[in-house]
Amino acid sequence: MTRLERPWFWLALAFWSGSLTGAYVGWWAGCVLVLSLLLRGPAGLVLAASAAGALASVGAAAWEARAPSRPPLRSDGTVESVRLVGRKLEVLVRPDFAPGHLVRTRQRPPAAGLGTGARVRLTGPFRRGPRAANPGGYDARAHDALRRVRWRTRHPCDLLQRTGGLHEPLVAARVEARDRLATIGRPFGAGILGGLLLGDRRLVPEPAAAALQASGLGHLLAVSGLHVGGLAFAAFALVAWCARRLHAVHPRRWGAAVAIPAALAFVALAQAPMSARRAGLMVCLWFVGLLVARRGDPLNLLGFAALVVLAGDPKIAGSVGFQLSFGAVASLVLLVSAAPELRHSWLRGLLATSVVASAATAPIIAWHFGLLAPASVVANLLVTPVAAACLVPLGVLGLLLEPLTSAPLTVAAHGAELSVAVAETLLDATGGQRVVGWYSAPAVAIPFVVLACARLRGSAGRRVAAAVGAGALLALGAWALRPTGARAEFVAVGQGDAVLLRDGQRAALVDAGPDPNAWALLAYLRREGVDRLDYAIVSHGHPDHFGGMAVVARAMPIGRLFGNGRWLRGRSWRRLEAALWRQGARVERAAGQWSLGSMMLTLEVPYPRSDASENDASAIVHVSGPGASLLLTGDLERAGEAALAAGGVPRVTVLKAAHHGSRTSSTVGLIEAVCPTAVVFTVGPDNRYGFPHPQVRARYRERGIAMWRTDLDGRVLVELGVEPAISALYRDPVRLDRAGGARAQGCARAPPPPGRPRAAPRS
Repeated sequence: MTRLERPWFWLALAFWSGSLTGAYVGWWAGCVLVLSLLLRGPAGLVLAASAAGALASVGAAAWEARAPSRPPLRSDGTVESVRLVGRKLEVLVRPDFAPGHLVRTRQRPPAAGLGTGARVRLTGPFRRGPRAANPGGYDARAHDALRRVRWRTRHPCDLLQRTGGLHEPLVAARVEARDRLATIGRPFGAGILGGLLLGDRRLVPEPAAAALQASGLGHLLAVSGLHVGGLAFAAFALVAWCARRLHAVHPRRWGAAVAIPAALAFVALAQAPMSARRAGLMVCLWFVGLLVARRGDPLNLLGFAALVVLAGDPKIAGSVGFQLSFGAVASLVLLVSAAPELRHSWLRGLLATSVVASAATAPIIAWHFGLLAPASVVANLLVTPVAAACLVPLGVLGLLLEPLTSAPLTVAAHGAELSVAVAETLLDATGGQRVVGWYSAPAVAIPFVVLACARLRGSAGRRVAAAVGAGALLALGAWALRPTGARAEFVAVGQGDAVLLRDGQRAALVDAGPDPNAWALLAYLRREGVDRLDYAIVSHGHPDHFGGMAVVARAMPIGRLFGNGRWLRGRSWRRLEAALWRQGARVERAAGQWSLGSMMLTLEVPYPRSDASENDASAIVHVSGPGASLLLTGDLERAGEAALAAGGVPRVTVLKAAHHGSRTSSTVGLIEAVCPTAVVFTVGPDNRYGFPHPQVRARYRERGIAMWRTDLDGRVLVELGVEPAISALYRDPVRLDRAGGARAQGCARAPPPPGRPRAAPRS
């Protein structure tokens, strides 16, 4: 049998790919398992590892499905783990009613005797974490699943039986470290050090976190291989130097003997996140090899660490943290460590490391967030080595010596502030992040593929041909993934409206949701590759419709912004006007027709009376596409809907329910005048208003109109092209009738032809 070189790496890669594929295609496990039994040698072994990963992923999903759907309101349980998150303790409890799952609760420290193995009493209701409302959004339920957490409860647990353990010293050490950072008199630098040393992003000032993230240095705020490796190798170098000066036997082994507990203590202080576990395991195995006089292969060590992490939870294969952490290290080991010419020049080695790490992580970031950081190569070259070799070891030393002197912590805080200043300077020089969209990830991967092809064995012509072929395939993949055709996207922004209209590279935004959820809308726009708005429409002056528009206006240029013509007050509106003023734009009255690619937008205020309520004064948008039409009605109520119906509103394929499905809207007159095939409710989960109202739902149900909701279905996508369809994040697509709502009950007159523009708006 041929020997498999670097077996742990290839087995881990196969297990990871199997886990990722098995999560979406369950039958993949059986096919690969049968194929692995037919093959012998390294190929069969690798396929068996892939089948094991797929089976583990399918088994984890099946185990999740066995959890009780209605947990009791009260239950006893056993504490699984305790860690400090911000100012509170996060306690994971294994309940007696479902011992294979965990419940998460939070309470304030201190909690004497509340450690692993303690018996507690939990009080419900137990609820699951919210799912991602938009593609690429934060998925609390998936994040919980990575830690085997099934439910959450807001009530703190009651301690029934105390236990000992290391949790109290670790929590006390973390609190003490945070308090010592607060005493150095430099809150900005101390907060950055809190992210570097403790991995707690809540301590990092928002401007610093934004600058580091945008410049490609966001990994510094997560305890990863840089932190663990930098501290361990600093301890190793210091102890080995001292042992050498004291003429000790095997000074490197003395250094390794100290570096291992130093790395483990640092991982424990950071509460062992995934990246720290990977780095700690690799570092410890490396130094164990030094102790036994055996040199380990970095790629094998990485593979073994990946297998250990994946075996603990196969679902972590799809997380962005796992992909960034292991992908960057694997790329560095493959393309940098194996290059003998880089060992003779530390400057060339640093440059190669920065280029390869940036090229390897760029497509992952583009796929998950739709962003590209041009400053990442230079930023990682200038800041990352300083942070790993100086700031982290100096910060840990400062925490230990703080009762005697605060000088090391002060110097480390100055260095952290200087690092952020360098990041901000590079951002100003490069123009900040680029919005490229998730679909461009294959094209963003071309530089890394070219670097990988340059390391191939063989002639120069073979390497060039491989690079050209792979680059052409990736460019073709990016072209095939790009969004095309006229479409309307109802973005889930909680209790508010935000509708993105797109056709190719042209885009318009109708409302922007409330200000607190503006970050979700902006993240969605960036992931979808929207970096400019041709038009923005604010239907009326309520914060759940225009509150997030100021954030959007500060982040990207807006061609023209339309409103309902009323002069509004309030801090949110002033921020929007200030952002428009910086762009040289102003708010115009919504009136007229405007083209957006193959779509025609008709804007008007159907009830412009001065005594009308703000809801009834909403501006409406009629969208005519090549194969379907859409009506966006803002927050119209009875009077506004009556005026709209009396003005001769045409029938449409899809209607946005006015006022989120309030009982005072969606009147019978408007429904029968518009006669849609489907209606979309833009509502927040568990909203306190009870929207959409049962009476409103009954009106649409009686007329056979399909109902879609952003709280239950997630983002709703309406294709307005020649083959109209409607789909949602958590709902299968449905073909739309090109004849609009003519087949719905209660619709008698024939609809206009698809794509016919509306009549000119009334003056």
